[in-house]
Amino acid sequence: MKYIAIALLLLLCNVALGQEIDEFIAKNLEKNDITKVLPSLDSLITLAHEKSPDLKYRDADQKYWKARQRLAQTRWLDYFYLEAVYSYGVYDNLTASQLSGAPQASQTLFSTEQDRYTFGPSLKIPISAILNRKNTIRSAKAEAERSVYEKEVDKAKLREVVIVRYNELVKAHRLLFVYGSIVDTYKIQALRAETEYKNGIISVPEYTRLSQMLNEAIVAHEAQKSELSLAILLLEELVGIKLNI
Repeated sequence: MKYIAIALLLLLCNVALGQEIDEFIAKNLEKNDITKVLPSLDSLITLAHEKSPDLKYRDADQKYWKARQRLAQTRWLDYFYLEAVYSYGVYDNLTASQLSGAPQASQTLFSTEQDRYTFGPSLKIPISAILNRKNTIRSAKAEAERSVYEKEVDKAKLREVVIVRYNELVKAHRLLFVYGSIVDTYKIQALRAETEYKNGIISVPEYTRLSQMLNEAIVAHEAQKSELSLAILLLEELVGIKLNI
């Protein structure tokens, strides 16, 4: 009965200690909430949109297709011509009597030095241009509209990437704090284990196990530091600003 009571007491102590650790971690996570330091998610999305070369390409693509649409609408002007011909020289001319057809008129032409020019419009429209004009305009308009929707698709994808990287950064920061708390706990445990080992309270295998747990916790903590650094760099690259965390 005595041993059962001791076992229950140890169990209750472990449960209480576990609850204290959980409460400590929860309180400190709230106190060290990185979302209070980071710019808002909406502002990060806006920055990513402004920086994105893909979206800038889509803007240029829209301008191109709008220009193509205007070109298709005014294509008929390609078939309208203004022609002008100018020449200078000595020309043989008919007299007024020769032009009238009078029989007594001399048939000899007289020559004069003259400037001559002609000017006038002309129109040559292929049948295919007439039949295909509406289709050409409709096609150019559809391309312009498609470029608008393609940009919206890219914006949605970019928004999703920002959200993912933002949450990866927050997760990495919280895990770093948790791993740091675990290391601190194992350090205290390792100091106690060393004392108990020297006093012959615990065996060599138990002391080795506790030391190994501390080493593994330190390795995990250092790895999480790298994860956090990577998450920060990826988000900074996406939004184009220094986050100063």
